Amino acid sequence: MPEIAGTGLVAGGEPPISLLDVFHRRQGQFSDYPKSQDDYYKYYTFGAYYSLKVIITELGCRNNEYVLVPSYLCPSILLPFQEASVRYKFYNIRYGFLPDQNDIMPHIGNGLKAVLFIDYFGYPQKAFMQPVLSILKNQGVTLIQDAVQSWINNEDNLYGDFCFNSLRKYAPYEGSVLLSKRKLSLRYTNTRLLRFLCHKRYSQVLRYCHLKYGWFKPDTFLKHIEISNQSYHREGIAKLPKMNKHMLNKIDFDGRGKDRKLVVKAILDSGLIEPLIDISDSSAVPLGLPIYTKNRDMLRLELIRRNIFCPIHWLLSSEIDRDSFRTSWDIQDHELTLPVNIDPGLINLYLERLQEVFL
Repeated sequence: MPEIAGTGLVAGGEPPISLLDVFHRRQGQFSDYPKSQDDYYKYYTFGAYYSLKVIITELGCRNNEYVLVPSYLCPSILLPFQEASVRYKFYNIRYGFLPDQNDIMPHIGNGLKAVLFIDYFGYPQKAFMQPVLSILKNQGVTLIQDAVQSWINNEDNLYGDFCFNSLRKYAPYEGSVLLSKRKLSLRYTNTRLLRFLCHKRYSQVLRYCHLKYGWFKPDTFLKHIEISNQSYHREGIAKLPKMNKHMLNKIDFDGRGKDRKLVVKAILDSGLIEPLIDISDSSAVPLGLPIYTKNRDMLRLELIRRNIFCPIHWLLSSEIDRDSFRTSWDIQDHELTLPVNIDPGLINLYLERLQEVFL
């Protein structure tokens, strides 16, 4: 169902851009990330997909080695492994998006090269995982930290031998910061992403005009978003364009992060929902608030009617066995993510809309 322009509240959806963005002052917060992390070498790529491809190459997995990945993950994470013909196995995820440490331990010493951990929705797992992280490090297992859903204020929660994020999850411009404990011989390729960039930027400008002025129908920009998504995965290692870096440095991530925290606090204080994840870390800036629903499709439709666009994280790969990973599939069948990317001035209106659906 299309969004309704001019109603004041639109939560979720692709980040729009305005041609006026180019006149914003430089903040420099993107280039300053991470702060006080001298034990990491920093590299930039076009996106998380390309950062993960670099990491997989650096692992140098042999035929008898494999990477352990969580049973709850976006299917696109598996693509770089498949392209590189690197074997992977799944480990169980518990409710709360917590790794099942007892399911990880038996893999040590049996060809395990690396383990990939995800900071789901931007909430860190370092403290919870500390015992198993220490064991894995002592056994020479490489730790890969997927911080794709994390804000760029997570320096204190970095632990991986490799860490990578994705700016396009919460900013209008693509980019990924790749951190490595060792120096990399990274070679970028002349990856052709012009088709992606043209359709993506066009769709973002169209959506901005739609939201601000009521121009164009949603199908006008949605079809260009779809084309851009189909053009994102390309051969080689795409570097971060200078223009992307320039525009990312104009974004006030600190200010936007504070706004998101205000929205999260208001939702939690309202008592309308119970998050599906531990939100005790007050420093975390979430991508969204995951909830467990019994009638997800009906709720999602009602929220869409109120201009609240809730994504599903995620629709799992058919490779993940339903009997072996029942918790992951149960979450997949019931999870819904409430967006928190709204102007704090609209919090009361947002809560009113949520009350209409959840009460």
